[in-house]
Amino acid sequence: MATLVYFFQKLLQFFFNPEIMSDEDNFIQFNKGEKMGIWSSRGIVIPAIYDFVGFIYDGTFLVEDKGKHAYFNRLGEIIIPFNDIYDSYGDFAEGLARVRINDKWGFINKTGKEVIAPQFYFAENFCEGMAIVKNHDNLNGAINKQGALIINYKFSYLSAFKNGFAVFGNDKHGLINKLGKVVLPQEYSSIGDVNDNKLIVRIKEGNYYKEGVFTIGGTVDWNNNMDTANEKIRLYNAYKKEARLFIEKLYSDGCPCSYKRFRHYIVWKEPISFEDQELLFVEFIIFLEKLDANTFRCKTCGTIYTQAYKQYSISLWVLNVAIKQNGNYTDNGAAVLNPIPVNLGFKGYKLEKIEGTYFITSTNVVLNYLAEKS
Repeated sequence: MATLVYFFQKLLQFFFNPEIMSDEDNFIQFNKGEKMGIWSSRGIVIPAIYDFVGFIYDGTFLVEDKGKHAYFNRLGEIIIPFNDIYDSYGDFAEGLARVRINDKWGFINKTGKEVIAPQFYFAENFCEGMAIVKNHDNLNGAINKQGALIINYKFSYLSAFKNGFAVFGNDKHGLINKLGKVVLPQEYSSIGDVNDNKLIVRIKEGNYYKEGVFTIGGTVDWNNNMDTANEKIRLYNAYKKEARLFIEKLYSDGCPCSYKRFRHYIVWKEPISFEDQELLFVEFIIFLEKLDANTFRCKTCGTIYTQAYKQYSISLWVLNVAIKQNGNYTDNGAAVLNPIPVNLGFKGYKLEKIEGTYFITSTNVVLNYLAEKS
């Protein structure tokens, strides 16, 4: 069990602080009762007698005890004694740590000396010699290690600098250099990291995306990497449009709830994303009475449906739908068949559970199957 706990501690530290994984001492937080300390491959570095001990950053540990803060070095020695001069203390980065007092942020060095007076409405850690700071209008600029404002407050969003460049903008993004000069205009939906003077960019045109490689000081070399994703978007949009018209038609002849195949199609409780079912139900609830955030009632027959998005992995969310209460309808739809037609298909794991139960076909075949009468 101890080995398993150690493994997960190291894994978490790798994601949040890669410095630890490259450090020969392999520092690990540990607890003794309600107190914390630091252990390494050479033994206990900081005894577990403090309220909180952070991970190692820039060769230092931030330690909190009884409302005061101190900084220890990698040998477990105190380099900045416990104090409560500031309201908040941050981790060191590039030799400086953020501190806050009276809702203003500044920076101290590793001797505890205040080298940049608290004056910013927010400040991020230094990266490549620059720190992103905010003013009273919540606009971002950037300072150097002397506290001089190198890039004026004019960006609603500004990332930390990486390889000499920072991303700015919200819905659309651009790129600036360390002088604040725009090297890529604010017209891209996403911008990758700069490597070897090149970066990947994406732009949205209507409902679709283009991707290319931008060379700093040059132009974008567009490619077809987004073709598959764009085709998926096209299919989704076409399916949603057809599904809404289809549901309108069913309501003109009663209501969709009276069709066995329709009810069977939208009710779902599997660890697999059924894309046809999800889009069909999303369009269906537009016609329903909303009882609460996840409960809906058919205005025609009174059938009550519930929905719940369930997470099965980091990237897999599935829309589960159930019938909470059957309404006042008469079944007039045909019986459910096997296999069942689908258009968009499935995503996720354990797809073998439904193998042979469904087959891929066109949207028209799917909707005709759902509307077939007995």
